[in-house]
Amino acid sequence: MFLNLNDIESVRKSLESSRLEVAEMHNSKVYPSGIYCRIDPFDVTDEANKERRRIERSYKRTMELQVEQMSDRLISMLEKETERKHGEHVLTSEELLTDWDRDCPTYPEHWTERGVFKYLLTEGEYGWLKFIGGRYAIANVINGSSIATDDGLLWQVDTYEVSKALHDDAVDRAPMLDEDTALAKLIWFIGPDEAERDDA
Repeated sequence: MFLNLNDIESVRKSLESSRLEVAEMHNSKVYPSGIYCRIDPFDVTDEANKERRRIERSYKRTMELQVEQMSDRLISMLEKETERKHGEHVLTSEELLTDWDRDCPTYPEHWTERGVFKYLLTEGEYGWLKFIGGRYAIANVINGSSIATDDGLLWQVDTYEVSKALHDDAVDRAPMLDEDTALAKLIWFIGPDEAERDDA
């Protein structure tokens, strides 16, 4: 498959394919047969097996690097897309989850250390917000600092207000929100710690 690094869908598919291949190597120890082409398939000597392991490690590392590079590329393209649409960089679910799937995510801290930034809720996240209504302080914080856009609900995140709301709700995450969503991960990462420190 031809990879067009200027086409966001092409980059998405390449990243998904690479991640699946890395997962197979991690979980099932399945490697493409073509990587062993220089080794006689009937050679089962210790030396040949040692070479196979070396090739597998090298290939696995190459694919892991490709996942990192494709993640960087996709995040960069998503950033530019939101800047074009909103006139500024707005954090999206896809951006955050793309980074979250790395071995060492950097995005949550990169955003939350700013204190104030914007996040675009997905349709499912907005559905959760409507479902819990005013029963929790965290929902009131999101509703009170969001505006409706053509792309969804745009939330002006203030990490201190989020932390205080979690503290007031006596929770460390968004109640009843699927923890696999970007919004849940973002709120959990902010946590109630900042407000708790002020109370101490």
